[in-house]
Amino acid sequence: EYALSKLEQVTDGLTRRGVWLTLVEMVRDGQLAPERFVEAFTRSGSREKDPMIVAGIFDRLHDVLDHYLSKDADGWSERVHQVAYREMERAQAGSDSQKTWFELAATTATASPSLARLEELLDGKRSRPGAA
Repeated sequence: EYALSKLEQVTDGLTRRGVWLTLVEMVRDGQLAPERFVEAFTRSGSREKDPMIVAGIFDRLHDVLDHYLSKDADGWSERVHQVAYREMERAQAGSDSQKTWFELAATTATASPSLARLEELLDGKRSRPGAA
């Protein structure tokens, strides 16, 4: 409970990464509902500024979305997509951070409007500096 509510207050990047990994292990072991993990990500994941930690979280997040959510998996993926797309837009154009957030946005879009928005972005109909 403490880790879920105070994650963004952990100042050391290596420790934060360890906490995220522990949370995923808790999901795997049935000690933490996968929905709680995804909620923690949508609340705290965007505050993570280290692109390497963010990329590592994404790998684990995909595991949770793909293997542990049985109810409304598409809805949870879409929530993650909304956060990822917002962070992609906020990131510095062409930065590793922007590329990382784009990858998550592209792999979690499930709703038609989100898929259409990505298609427009990739087709050059929607401009986003450095994203495509």
